[in-house]
Amino acid sequence: MTDLTRIAVLAGPTLARWEVDALERVLRECDATLSLVVELRVPRERTTGDRIRRALELREWAAVSGCTSLYNSVYGSAPEKRTVRLSDVTCFDGVTTHACTPSVVDGWKHRLPAETVETVADIADVALYFGGEFLTGPVLTAPTHGVLRFHHGDLREYRGQPPGFWEFVRDEPEAGVSLQRLTERLDGGEIVSLHRVPIDDARRWRTVRRRLYRTSAHVLADGVKRVTDEAFEPVRLSADDLGRVYTLPRGRAVGRFAVKTIQALLADRCRRGDYSPPDDVVETPL
Repeated sequence: MTDLTRIAVLAGPTLARWEVDALERVLRECDATLSLVVELRVPRERTTGDRIRRALELREWAAVSGCTSLYNSVYGSAPEKRTVRLSDVTCFDGVTTHACTPSVVDGWKHRLPAETVETVADIADVALYFGGEFLTGPVLTAPTHGVLRFHHGDLREYRGQPPGFWEFVRDEPEAGVSLQRLTERLDGGEIVSLHRVPIDDARRWRTVRRRLYRTSAHVLADGVKRVTDEAFEPVRLSADDLGRVYTLPRGRAVGRFAVKTIQALLADRCRRGDYSPPDDVVETPL
């Protein structure tokens, strides 16, 4: 009988519903078991002054974020984005847990304590990182098969954030979901699995994100199978192969987003019907 692949999960105090779904699919479809859950306790307290400075930095995007929050408070957030506390994730029952506070390196990178790295190395073959911070240090090579993380975009075209936004405002026909094995390069890890999702008929950014999140479960299961196969070689991208790093949008991009969103709202009002987008997934061979 083949030994089960031991998986460590690195995450904050909560997971999004789509992340839980992805984990559950891995456990159903792969010869794998959860051996460790590491809760990353990253301080997030902000003063009023911090919030004001952040709003000024975001500029036009602050208004978009505010409108999105208002919309979600009225109509509810997308099911895939709703959060689940780690203690409420059923598949974590009985799994060894470990909590740590990462240290900050160079003002923005997060490095796990040596004790945590040793624990991961001892009882995990592969780690899945569901955090939002840039991870650095020995933990990246502590598990036999490294640390895997999603990037909702094709690393060869769109790096950075927000997920699916730039593809949406630029009327791209597809958007990518990448599973990368992390390195010390920002959104420049080794590609383990890459799938592309049709978005040419998506009239809202919300629809694009939902398709990317729904596809993620398939991508993660596929990636775990690949990375644990001794014959598999990930795609290693050179600096010239990597796409541009995008940041939170400003100016014309926000205007284009507003126009497309308003057009979709008006179309929905005229149609007076629910829009149910297809969930087609197109795999890009590596």
